[in-house]
Amino acid sequence: MKSNPFRDKVYEIVNDIPEGYVLTYGLLAALAGKPENTRWAARYMGQSEEKINNHRVVNSVGRTAPGWDEQRTLLEAEGVTFKANGNVDLKRCLWRPI
Repeated sequence: MKSNPFRDKVYEIVNDIPEGYVLTYGLLAALAGKPENTRWAARYMGQSEEKINNHRVVNSVGRTAPGWDEQRTLLEAEGVTFKANGNVDLKRCLWRPI
């Protein structure tokens, strides 16, 4: 895979998300230095060939990736809580590294 500094930083950050916490794609892109590249951050999660904790990244309202039912199972196993509407409880589980 060709070198891509933004993608590499995204993967580095995702691997730093502690168990029991999540990041949103937007926050992930911002932490990687390019807040305008939220969609690219999301795309990299779907394209990941490396072993990363991509199950710990959700959308801005806490919704898991469509068609990936195992994501919720993985998050629940780590202690991530969900609201009645099926979204991650971001008030409790959003990782705030700064």
